Amino acid sequence: MFSLAALLDTASSYAPDHHLGLSNHLPMGLIALWRLGAGEERLQAWLYEESAQLTLATPATRVFSAEDIVGHMGIQAAYPEYRDFYLAAIKTGGCAAVLSRYLPLLLPGLSAGSFHGLIRLAYGLKAQSDSEIAAALAYWSSYYQFIGTPDAPGNLTPADCLKTLADNPNLSLPEGKRLIGSGMVIAASLPGFREQASQLAAGDAVLGQIAELVVELYASSRDFTVLHMLTGCHALRVVLPYCDDEAAALRLFWLAACAAYIEAGKPVLEPVALTTSSPGWDEITARAVLRRDVHQIKLVYSCRQESLHYGKALYQQVAAQVLGW
Repeated sequence: MFSLAALLDTASSYAPDHHLGLSNHLPMGLIALWRLGAGEERLQAWLYEESAQLTLATPATRVFSAEDIVGHMGIQAAYPEYRDFYLAAIKTGGCAAVLSRYLPLLLPGLSAGSFHGLIRLAYGLKAQSDSEIAAALAYWSSYYQFIGTPDAPGNLTPADCLKTLADNPNLSLPEGKRLIGSGMVIAASLPGFREQASQLAAGDAVLGQIAELVVELYASSRDFTVLHMLTGCHALRVVLPYCDDEAAALRLFWLAACAAYIEAGKPVLEPVALTTSSPGWDEITARAVLRRDVHQIKLVYSCRQESLHYGKALYQQVAAQVLGW
């Protein structure tokens, strides 16, 4: 009998990245495909194809205590110990209690792996998979990437805040190949970055404003880093209810998103006209589940979920266009 949980348990046995230093997308692809309606045969094929590129995670060499959690953050070799620790903690105390205790420690490093710790956690929560939630927290912990904490809120909208970054020539990175996460760290270290990125106004509507801005930015730029901002924004919305201080979590995400925007080269936000010829969601998802590109699959999944939540037609247009319509 088909079991997504069994597939995710198998997926959790693999290392969190592969030889190129990029994140393991096997479990994220499984969950996104499942949420888009893929059947057992497609999910089994995804597990087989993606696992061929990965190596098994090394076993833990010691048992972590709660005191070890902070001391080993950012040490990638500690992933197995973190995974075992979080899984045992979830089994003992439940997922909500574990997230309440450890998310405050992890959120300042939510840019870990180009938002993939956050994204994996959101997907694991949707799948209600203890093994994937533990793996996500372990990835987030061992790839923890601190880029600073924001100053007090300002009075700018997300769009105006990004414009101040775009207009500042000192907040730019030299051209060159680098991982997204590395570029985000460099961007966050630039003089004046924190002060300008912190000018975002507080308020209940801010997450929706950020989401709208990011989908518009992706629609006009089709930038790969902005794609991660979009899927990260969707992930944040899923994880926020588990955060004791949602406003602080949102501001930490915004700081990371601003760093990602600079890493992307500060793409210009151009007006995007809505078309009337986009296919329906059933047709879009049917094509998406057949794709091999995990970033297209994840993008379509995020666009579908954000479209349902915010009711913005642009998400449907973006999903259709990325699939070739």
